[in-house]
Amino acid sequence: MGLMSALNTSVSALHVNTIGLQVVSNNIANVNTPGYATQELLHYSGPTYQQGRMTLGTGVLAQGIVQSGNEFLDNQLRDAISDAEGSEIQSQVYQQLEGVLGELGTNDLSTYLSNFFNALNEVANQPESASVRNLAVQQGSALTTKINTTHAQVRTIQSNINTEISNSTDRINELLGEVSLLNKRITSLEGGQANSGGAAPLRDTRRTAIKELSSLMDIKVTELENGSVNISASTGESLLFNGEVSRLVAVNDSSSGFPRTEVVIQGTGRRIDFQSGRIGGLQNARDVVVEDFLTDLTALSDNLTFQFNKLHSSGQGLTGLVSVSAENTVSDIDAPLDQTSLKFSPENGSLKVHVRDQTTGKIKTTDVFINLGQNGGTSLQDLTDQLNTIDGITAAIDYQGRLSIQSSSSNAEFYFSEDTSGTLAALGVNTFFTGSSPETISIRQGLIDNPALLAASKGGVSNDADNVISLIGLESLEQINLNGRSLRSHYETLVGSVAQKAAVTRDLADGFRQYADSVEGQSMSLVGVNLDEEAVKMLQYQRAYEASARVIQTVNDLFDVLVNL
Repeated sequence: MGLMSALNTSVSALHVNTIGLQVVSNNIANVNTPGYATQELLHYSGPTYQQGRMTLGTGVLAQGIVQSGNEFLDNQLRDAISDAEGSEIQSQVYQQLEGVLGELGTNDLSTYLSNFFNALNEVANQPESASVRNLAVQQGSALTTKINTTHAQVRTIQSNINTEISNSTDRINELLGEVSLLNKRITSLEGGQANSGGAAPLRDTRRTAIKELSSLMDIKVTELENGSVNISASTGESLLFNGEVSRLVAVNDSSSGFPRTEVVIQGTGRRIDFQSGRIGGLQNARDVVVEDFLTDLTALSDNLTFQFNKLHSSGQGLTGLVSVSAENTVSDIDAPLDQTSLKFSPENGSLKVHVRDQTTGKIKTTDVFINLGQNGGTSLQDLTDQLNTIDGITAAIDYQGRLSIQSSSSNAEFYFSEDTSGTLAALGVNTFFTGSSPETISIRQGLIDNPALLAASKGGVSNDADNVISLIGLESLEQINLNGRSLRSHYETLVGSVAQKAAVTRDLADGFRQYADSVEGQSMSLVGVNLDEEAVKMLQYQRAYEASARVIQTVNDLFDVLVNL
């Protein structure tokens, strides 16, 4: 009985050490396999039995193969990856905006703004020169084209972000479906005993899928006793619960005034509020970075358009007008002008209309009054009626709701001055710029065709350069609608803000990435294969195997002695 027990004990040791060597061999073979977690053999002492007064052991038994890991560290790593991915996306968007602004080159908006006002300075120095006025119009056209291009490029960034959100949503659904399928296979192979070693490769695959999922959005993962996992958004919305996947859908929403792709849960329509991860970073970059930039660019464009037009429409060029049409339409010609579709609302005030007889040089001036208030006020029809009482001109409204004015005789020309109401600029009459947004701003076609109409004078046709001097002053004039900043300082603030926030976001992204790399390093030290440690385990199993084999050889020799007695 004693020799047989010793033999059986050594055989069990051979069996366990053989399994141990196989586990070590598998770890070493997968040292470079992404997502692979080191496996470890668990064993325990076999049952004992009594022989006389002694308790003897029966050897060692294999309990199972488990994967290394730390649940707390896994959660910490997922959070770190989400934060890093979200901040890096925002940093990339800021870099794209810096590229659009191009302030380190000579093709930036600031240069075009300077060129335009410099050209107006030349008009002030040579008001009699038609070619100098033509250059100013061309520089204005270049400025508006640059604003159009800048706006279009930023809109492209915005559109790309929405596309990325939609694509990332599809990938989230794919990953959730993959994890759900892996859950079923893992619980089936492990028989409800979590981490029993029966589904180690599937657990590696699931871990990799969850890691990618955490890069797309901030999630919380809970492992159940049967080995499956539940996944929810960090804000509490369930994404995967007991095998049931809540599918996400990307929907378009323009309620903010900007095109946005939002992510909601299919069926309930509940919006997911992403805090970090790729989608969280994309949404924050779009809603804060890009939309704030577009808002500031729109403010610059709007104030340049209206304030410049307000002065220009009350000025005079080298020649008078024989015909002029409004650029902007009025939705209701009988409604007060401040209650219509005009983007810029007129105010109470008046304007002067001058009709000049080109034969005699005689000028007749008429005041046109704009009265607005809560109980009604001057409508486009009222304004047209007033203009039609002036000898020498006729006014009409076309089918689109646009005002047109023209001379009623071949020897008459007209011009405007002292528009304190802003009506001409609001309607788009005798303006420099047209359009109502950075996307549509341009130069009035009449000026492009005849640059002599550039309104440089305030005192009459070709009398002085006082109006162009006022136009030049707009570059540095503080404006209420720009929070007390001038056009120049508003743009410089916009550029400075982008540069400053880009630097801060870049530093934050670097910090989050370094932290994520640090946590991942800690995780790899627990989960990843360490060849030195595996070499030590291999020697331990080898020596134990050799010792057990030696015991068996010794027992065999003793059996031979007994047989030969």
